[in-house]
Amino acid sequence: MSHSSSPSSSEVFLSTNKSGLASKLEILDLFRGVVTKQVDVDSPILRIKRGRLVSCGTLLGKVELRDPRSFGVEHLIDAHGGTLTDMDISGNTMITCGFSQRQGQMIVEPLVKVYDLRTLKALPPISFLSSPSHLKFHPKLTSTVFTVSSTGQFQICDLSNPTANIEFYQVETDALITCFDVCSSGEAVAFGLRNGQVSLWTEKKEWHVNSYSRSSVLPDPVDKNLPRVSEDSPLNIVGMPYYTTPLFSGTWPSHLLFDVGRAAPRIPPEVIPHMKLQQSVAYAPNQAGLKRNQQLYTSMKKESRDVPKFRSEQERAKYGQQKEEKVEGEQQEQESMATATMMKTLTTDFSIPKRYKKIEILYSRFGIEDFDFGFYNKTPYAGLETHILNSYSNSMLQVLYFNPGLQQSLKHHTQECLRDVCLSCELSWLFKMLQSAKGMNCQANNFLRTFGRIPQASALGLFEVEQQQGIGAGRMECKVLIQNFTRFLLEQMHQELMTPHFQAKYYLDGSADGVGNSLSVSTTPAVTPAMKMTKELPGEESEGVGGGAGGVVEKSSVEKIYGIVTESSAICSSCNLTVTKTMCPFVVDLSYKKINTAPTNSKPSFVTVLHQSLSKETNTKAWCVECKKYQPSMQLKVVKNLPGVLTINVGLSSEDGFDVWRDSVGGKPWLLPRVQISVSEDNQVTVVDPDKEPIEDTVDSAIYDLS
Repeated sequence: MSHSSSPSSSEVFLSTNKSGLASKLEILDLFRGVVTKQVDVDSPILRIKRGRLVSCGTLLGKVELRDPRSFGVEHLIDAHGGTLTDMDISGNTMITCGFSQRQGQMIVEPLVKVYDLRTLKALPPISFLSSPSHLKFHPKLTSTVFTVSSTGQFQICDLSNPTANIEFYQVETDALITCFDVCSSGEAVAFGLRNGQVSLWTEKKEWHVNSYSRSSVLPDPVDKNLPRVSEDSPLNIVGMPYYTTPLFSGTWPSHLLFDVGRAAPRIPPEVIPHMKLQQSVAYAPNQAGLKRNQQLYTSMKKESRDVPKFRSEQERAKYGQQKEEKVEGEQQEQESMATATMMKTLTTDFSIPKRYKKIEILYSRFGIEDFDFGFYNKTPYAGLETHILNSYSNSMLQVLYFNPGLQQSLKHHTQECLRDVCLSCELSWLFKMLQSAKGMNCQANNFLRTFGRIPQASALGLFEVEQQQGIGAGRMECKVLIQNFTRFLLEQMHQELMTPHFQAKYYLDGSADGVGNSLSVSTTPAVTPAMKMTKELPGEESEGVGGGAGGVVEKSSVEKIYGIVTESSAICSSCNLTVTKTMCPFVVDLSYKKINTAPTNSKPSFVTVLHQSLSKETNTKAWCVECKKYQPSMQLKVVKNLPGVLTINVGLSSEDGFDVWRDSVGGKPWLLPRVQISVSEDNQVTVVDPDKEPIEDTVDSAIYDLS
């Protein structure tokens, strides 16, 4: 029997010899373990090699080139007059060795024959006087051939120049060589001897069998302390582990699940004291008032509900089952409902996880107060209803709610604010309502009503009404809508918290040592109005940070928590005029374009994308004051100070961003659990993974937990 396999295929070509000259060529599927195809051949096959065609070396010294699909003979090469002993193929080159007939006897041919499979013509042969019996191409050097004789001599030669650089070796053994092979790395050669030994030749001391070797997967060790189970042993001595994940049986398809019938009913406790036993048969008087051979059965199927019952229905069900309820029964019901829900989720292909599905609020004749919101929320944290217009902002409002520094600032702001329309005041009252609700549902009606009265929000297209009516050039996607809302809300709160009345109340003089040393590096800052500082910015071009008398600038709480102090410079390419101004954005937009991942064309990491987004360098045309016209200029953005809370917009507006987020790297998520950002004295920004390469001894550094 001979065989040939391919590393990239699950099929193996086999040749089997039965009786006489009858032989068969078969294809074995390794995954299924069955023979997928079988064909009869005229002559027994000794060697099989796979290439573009399947090359079969026969007992009669011929090489048949067969179609891998139909197994039909496409070409026939008469290689040797006697029989064939070995062959190998590399690309379009085939080498063979064998016997020839002389005066009725089989004589080993001292030549290794070479053929070009493209033209089916013979090339100059390789001379080997020690009678070749085994051939092999080098796996790395495709023109290098190993020629081995059965007595232990072997040579290495190059087909491109067979007369030069021929190396001869001798295996020190008295036994004959029956087999021979070269490892895939080309660093070791193994000879199988007839006495059962293997002679290993290596190129160097430290060698590898494969270029990219992986550790072998060994079976789990057998526990020697297993209990001994006999026919009389109870099964509970084996024990079962406690599983917190779904069992394999829970994922079985429905056509493999069978109903085994109703379980035997339990004997009522009040019947057992009156029961009498006679000849292994127990009987008792009928005290339940049932008919003859009548028995009550309780349903084993518990109702699995995806939506809660109304509170009025729950009261009626509780009153009707008050006599039968027990603690043990409640636990069994909860477990059966959870199992049924889990099985329903697992048996549905490509279903949306339950926690991400849209929840529809149902109304009864008692109104919204009859809806059981506690069915979806078992925590003490309140949620916001989604049936209100512009409720897409609920997720961002919940994120802002869990910032204690912002809560305190808005709380003090409501005590001094005199505006009629103030988004910060409404947000503070919403936070107060969420805090006192303790898990109950809340509505952001007042906040969203005030949000709808701001003309800047209407101009930016942040209202869902405009999308429903189709106003504007096009419909804004939800991912763009929530990002624009985040940027607008932070800017609006920053302007409202910078009112003169609020500044006069909570203005504290601090050290004016320049921008860069005022923000805390804590990732969860608790910024209160008592922590406000005054800063002196260089020059009068500190736009976006604020303004004040004598260059003293008061920073709002939003700026202290979310503000990223950056310096933007525009350099004219003609006159080298540099215009610099300091800004304080609250949001970082990720940029995925023009990321250099040389030397490998691999996907950029999250650290690389964030570093490029923080330190941008672009070329554009801008107005030059010196040249009095538009000139090509280079725009540079340098981070001067880090925020306490870093707000990042994903910005998936192109296919480049989707490709980055779509797949994981090495089986790990692309988004890191936390990153460390540092700003050196010369304003160089560094972004690293703190779990792999933390940064120490920097002027301004912060570790941000991404959530």
